[in-house]
Amino acid sequence: MRPRLPLFLVALAVLLAGACGGTGPGSGNGGGTGGGAGSGGGTAIPTGTGYAITVKVGDRTERLDAARLAALPAVTVDTPQSDGATQQTGPTLDSVLGAAGVTAFSRVSVTGPSESADLTSAEVGKDLLLSATRRGTVKLAGPGLDQSRWVRDVTDIVVTP
Repeated sequence: MRPRLPLFLVALAVLLAGACGGTGPGSGNGGGTGGGAGSGGGTAIPTGTGYAITVKVGDRTERLDAARLAALPAVTVDTPQSDGATQQTGPTLDSVLGAAGVTAFSRVSVTGPSESADLTSAEVGKDLLLSATRRGTVKLAGPGLDQSRWVRDVTDIVVTP
């Protein structure tokens, strides 16, 4: 007879796998354990919602849906300037661009329904990320980016080579 693991050990293993970024496409997780929008409760990008980001480079367009975004490695950064959560979690903008096949660029424009931010290649560092929100979208955020330049509900990224 096989011994059975207590349910709480199974639940703990699942939580630890999500916290370590060990999730893949279709798993419904990948947001890590840091904040997101609001008070910071381990927000992940829900897959299967239809949410996606379009990355445009010249005449080429790449669509990254929620499953592809959730599969990217998530990082957590401190954002003490935030009016809400003081930590943001999600894939770096650099890794999102890499997933879309972008290897070099001079400028990037990140756009949402009501905001946009134009960034130079020097501003796209390892602490600038697309943080998961409780609405099932992502926002452009990071400690080195003034909060007035954060972009909620990112829909498009336009890359200038």
